[in-house]
Amino acid sequence: MRTARNPRSGFGRTHLVCPCPLAEKGAFSEFVGKPGCGYCHACLLVVHFNTPYGQRSTYIATAVAPVPRLYIDHAEVTSSIASITSWVAEFKMHLDYASVVAKYVALRQRGYAHQGAFVLSGRLDFAIERITALSASLSKLPSFIREFIQLTRSPEILEFYTIGTSTSNEVLFWIVGPDGRVRNAQAVRYRGLERIKEAHARYVRKTADGFSVGEFFGAELLQASYLTWTGMPRTMNADVFLVESAKSAMLASVMYPDQVWLASLGTSGVNATKARSLRGRTVKILFDNDKAGSEGAAKALAVLRQNGAHAIVLRPETVFGGQRPEGWDIGDEVQQTLRGLYGI
Repeated sequence: MRTARNPRSGFGRTHLVCPCPLAEKGAFSEFVGKPGCGYCHACLLVVHFNTPYGQRSTYIATAVAPVPRLYIDHAEVTSSIASITSWVAEFKMHLDYASVVAKYVALRQRGYAHQGAFVLSGRLDFAIERITALSASLSKLPSFIREFIQLTRSPEILEFYTIGTSTSNEVLFWIVGPDGRVRNAQAVRYRGLERIKEAHARYVRKTADGFSVGEFFGAELLQASYLTWTGMPRTMNADVFLVESAKSAMLASVMYPDQVWLASLGTSGVNATKARSLRGRTVKILFDNDKAGSEGAAKALAVLRQNGAHAIVLRPETVFGGQRPEGWDIGDEVQQTLRGLYGI
């Protein structure tokens, strides 16, 4: 079995593939002086070769040293989001903004659905007028941000999730933990709202133990105190929807703000570390409409259930009400719906 240098204190070599069922890369470390015995950093169990998987051992108490968590400097995040947050603040800096939000909340409390309240409260008309009035400053923002605002009429989403841009015009989807601290970011290149497929997504930081990120995109929304982007309190233990891409999570939030929308950041983006944050929650997996999405959803289902989540897989054609093109996802569905609603 191939091995690599192990940066963790108290361990010898690190196997690149753990022998446990989760098979996390770089997750298994042998104990010093204990060949054939070690610790899986993915499932948090001691593993012995040639014995039943997951046998516990008191040796773990003295052998395991905590792995330092990765946090991003606040100044780096602030710098990347400055132009976007400044524009959103200007969008909201109008006497009528608080009034239309209050009307929206009142309509929702009377039982109106989101889209109906969005229109009847005047929030939609307000957004159109403000976007038009601020078009000059909007044109200076990257094309992804500009087209997202123009399509959704909901620029608040860009600060509800923490979105920035890099100096090379990548969109930075900052990954914030439930404690509010920024852990990492996925950097993706777009041409408008279309991802440039030839340019691979990357993480802006790599942790010492080889893992790029230990949280779902949107994990900060799991806090019970979080309001939705519309200003409404979210139902306690609202259903969690897990999609592949950060863009899809954001677009889904535009249409369905009452649910929690998280992104795994790829078909293989669900591991035990992330899954533990959803223990006890109802999680509905809605990956892309293709073979990779189907296989990834099945793997995600297994990991989530192993770590205490009440997970199910949703079939895209059932959710969307019929067959869709290969690779279609909730983001595509929302874009199509909004273009129909707004006549774009």
